[in-house]
Amino acid sequence: MTGRLGEGFHVSADSDRFGAALFYLNGRFDCKVSAKDTDGGLCIYDTSRTSRGGPPLHIHHDQDEWFFVREGQFVFQVGDDTFQLKPGDSVFGPRKVPARFCQPNRNGHVDPTNRRVPSNSFFSMAAYSRLLRRP
Repeated sequence: MTGRLGEGFHVSADSDRFGAALFYLNGRFDCKVSAKDTDGGLCIYDTSRTSRGGPPLHIHHDQDEWFFVREGQFVFQVGDDTFQLKPGDSVFGPRKVPARFCQPNRNGHVDPTNRRVPSNSFFSMAAYSRLLRRP
């Protein structure tokens, strides 16, 4: 299941790229494309959420972030703007702009995608939590 930079690879549904799903902030995070795969250019997670809530307002100082909702409904705050998202909707959060999201229902899937991810790690949840700095 793991490939080297420059090779194609397949990650099955409900699976993590490295076989180790991460559980963080009321969600399961399955890495689909890591920063290692793209030399730091991109990181994509599939996040399954089974309870209400979401991360606190935070800033990514070096990474842009894009979210795509596959299931459920989510409320996103990006800067001073609030967005109500349903399946098929997406929202962009530029770096250095405070953002957060909340799932008002019990079940949902959202796919966060980050650009310009540190390439010295595969963007683990430990690294992710260090990037989540409250404004």
